[in-house]
Order: sequence, then C-alpha cells, then structure tokens
Amino acid sequence: KGRQSRNQRNGKTKLNLEKAQQIRDLYGDGGSTYKKLAESFGVSTFTIGAIVRGECWKLPLAEY
Repeated sequence: KGRQSRNQRNGKTKLNLEKAQQIRDLYGDGGSTYKKLAESFGVSTFTIGAIVRGECWKLPLAEY
C-alpha cells in the first residue's frame, strides 16, 4: 500500500541515486562484476542486479 520507505527516504540506506547511477555506469563499461560492485558499495549482489536491471533506484522520468 505504499507505506514502506523506499530509496533515499529510508534513513538506513547505504546508497543514493548518484551511487546507483555510478553502479550502472561501472557495470555498463564492462570493467566490473556484480560481486566486485557489491563489495565496493557494501550491498548484496542481488541489490546490484536490481539496480542494473532498473528494478530499483530508477532515474526520475526527466532523465530517461
């Protein structure tokens, strides 16, 4: 029902929109794996995959 804090509105988050974009860029350049990115940013490989696939930390519509 939309009651859960998401992304930057959650005070315990380890990432922000800028870091998510950095993850996409690093992965897109082909120089990093999910595992390397997860270790660098202190999150799980699942989280990295969701960011890369656009399932979380989506860009605002104006930036598409």
